[in-house]
Amino acid sequence: MKTFNRIFLSISFLFLLTVTAFAQNTTIIDDNLIINGSPTFVPDLIFKADATNRGASIQFSSGSTTRWLVGYAPDNTNDLRFLRSTGSSGLQTVLGLDYSTGNVGIGANTPIAPLDVRGDNLILLRPGVGIDNLSSNRFVALGESGGVRGAINGCDIYGFRSQLSTSNFINVGVTSSNAPTISWETTNSSDRLDLRVDNSSSSCGTLVAQFGTGTYKLIVKGKALADGGSWVASDRRFKTNIKKIGNALSLVRQIEGDTYEYNQDNEAGRTMPEGKSLGFVAQELAKVLPDAVIKDEEGFYAVNYDAVIPVLVEAVKELDGQMEVNTNLQQQVAELRSELNELKGIKSPAGASFGKAELFQNTPNPFNVDTRIGYTLPEGAQEAALYVYDMQGVQVAVYKNLNAGNGEVMISGSRLKAGMYLYTLIADGKEVDTKRMIMTR
Repeated sequence: MKTFNRIFLSISFLFLLTVTAFAQNTTIIDDNLIINGSPTFVPDLIFKADATNRGASIQFSSGSTTRWLVGYAPDNTNDLRFLRSTGSSGLQTVLGLDYSTGNVGIGANTPIAPLDVRGDNLILLRPGVGIDNLSSNRFVALGESGGVRGAINGCDIYGFRSQLSTSNFINVGVTSSNAPTISWETTNSSDRLDLRVDNSSSSCGTLVAQFGTGTYKLIVKGKALADGGSWVASDRRFKTNIKKIGNALSLVRQIEGDTYEYNQDNEAGRTMPEGKSLGFVAQELAKVLPDAVIKDEEGFYAVNYDAVIPVLVEAVKELDGQMEVNTNLQQQVAELRSELNELKGIKSPAGASFGKAELFQNTPNPFNVDTRIGYTLPEGAQEAALYVYDMQGVQVAVYKNLNAGNGEVMISGSRLKAGMYLYTLIADGKEVDTKRMIMTR
C-alpha cells in the first residue's frame, strides 16, 4: 500500500508540473487556443476556430510564419486538407481527403480516384531502402525518368519506370517529342527484352518474343502469323550497285533441299518446331549462296529464304531459254529424220546402208569428269563425225574421221561447263541420231 501511494503521488506531481507549464505558454484569443513556442518546442501550435479563414484548423507556425496547416476546405467544410506554406505563393495542398467519395489525394485538392497522386514523380520503395539509395536499389517510379536518374541515353521518358539497379531497369512511357517508347538497360549478356505470356505462380510464363540490339532486333519464339503479309522495303531509291544474277540455273542445281526434324535438345536451349520440316541446311547453302545466310553473335546460322527467290526466278528464265533452243533443235531433228526416212534404202556410193549405223547413249550420264560415246558405222562409210552442241545450238566440239565398225569417242569434262548438251552422229552427210548428255560440277 505504501508503494502504491508513492507512485500515485509521483504521477500527480508530474501532472501538476505539466499543467503549470502548459498554462504558462497557452493563450486563448477569440476562441483560438495558442500554444507559444519555447526554446525546446518549435514551432508554435495554434488551434483556430475562425470559419472565414479556411474553417476550423490547426496551424503549426515558426514565429510569425505559418509552416503547416490542417483544416477543412473553405469551399467544402466536409473535406479535410493538409497544406504547407510556400512563402509568397500562399498555401499548397499536400494531402486532400474528400468526405463524399472517400478519395485520398496527394497534391490534389479534389481527388478524383481512390488514390489520386499529382506531381512530377511517384516513387515506391521496397522496405529498408532510403531516398539516398535510389540510384542503386530497387524501386518503381511514376513520372519523368530524368527526374529520378537523369536522361536515359539523352531521352527523357514520362511514364513508368521499374529499376532493380543502375544497370537493370525498364522505362515505359512517352518521350518529350511525344513518341511512345519502351527502353531498357540490362547486364544480361543477351541484352534482350523478354515478352512472356501465360504467367503462373510456378513459372515466369512462356517466352514468346525477344527484343534486342544484337544481330536480330526481334526474335519470335515459335510460329508467327501475319494476316496482312510480310513486306520488305525494296524501293529502287534505297539501292545502289544493282546487277543481274548470272548463272542462276547452275546455282540452283547446286542447292540441296532437305527434309529434317529439329533437335529439341539443342545447345542453344531454343524451343524448335516439332515434326518434319522442309528447307535448307544453312552451312550447306552458304557454300552456294553466302548472301542468303547469316551467323549471329552466338555462332549460330540462319537462312533468309526470301533471298533464294530471285535466284529461282532467274533460273526459270534460263531454263525457259534452253527449252526454246531445245524445241528448235528438236524441230530440226524431226526435219532431218523425215528426210532420212525418204532416203532409206538408198546406198551410199560405196554401197553402205545408213540404216545399219547407230549412235549410243554416253556413259556415265550425267558426268563430271569424262564420258564415253559409243557408235557403229557400216562398212563402206566414207566420212563420219560426231558433233557436240550446247542448248543454245552453239557447236562446242567435233570429232572427225571416225572409223567404220564399232567405236567410241572420249569426251573430257574439263572442256565443258556444267549444263545440258546435244551430240549428233553424221555419216556421209546424213544424220544417224542425236542424243542428250548432262555435265555437272
